[in-house]
Amino acid sequence: MAASAYKFGTSQRFEQDRRIVVEGIAEALRLRPLIGPMLGQPWLQMQIFGIAPDASVVATLGILLTTGYRPRWLLMVITSVWCLISGATLWTMGSQDVWLMPVVALLSALLAVRKVLIPRPTDLTNNG
Repeated sequence: MAASAYKFGTSQRFEQDRRIVVEGIAEALRLRPLIGPMLGQPWLQMQIFGIAPDASVVATLGILLTTGYRPRWLLMVITSVWCLISGATLWTMGSQDVWLMPVVALLSALLAVRKVLIPRPTDLTNNG
């Protein structure tokens, strides 16, 4: 009985992580273009996936977190470094959304580490 509760709890954690990642991808596709105009930037500076690097990096991190059971560390590092470069650039320019990309990098790193540390639900069913 306790083992099945543990499996159920682990499945819930994976579903929660997956929802967070899907929301991150949705943020890159739907909401990220609107953050600039909400902060007073002109509509011509909208962050659109596939055109603007920040929106593309957010979607890429989300995709990397949803594919496979292990994160692709090299790709995660490259995209996270871009988030930090973007944050430093925005800080230098005195932008209001300076915190956004470093927070995205931190959250994706935390989710990737959590993905590695928590056993997969399939591992639990094979061992128990």
